[in-house]
Amino acid sequence: MGTNTFGGDADRHLSDEEAQVVVDTAIDHGIAFIDTANAYDAGERERVPGEALDVDPADPDLDWPAEPYEPVPVDGPS
Repeated sequence: MGTNTFGGDADRHLSDEEAQVVVDTAIDHGIAFIDTANAYDAGERERVPGEALDVDPADPDLDWPAEPYEPVPVDGPS
């Protein structure tokens, strides 16, 4: 499942609550892969599903796919 509409302030972006429903529904239907990218909206694409799953995307023990193409500031997410 992609997360490009999670978080952010554009009209097309889902609120945290809406994203929670999407994540819950995806898990209920067997989705086991969430595609994120740290560069989208300053890490919002990782924060929102991380909170929806009640996990920390920065946890080194978590297998959390991301697209590490764009540099992120040292004090930023991820």
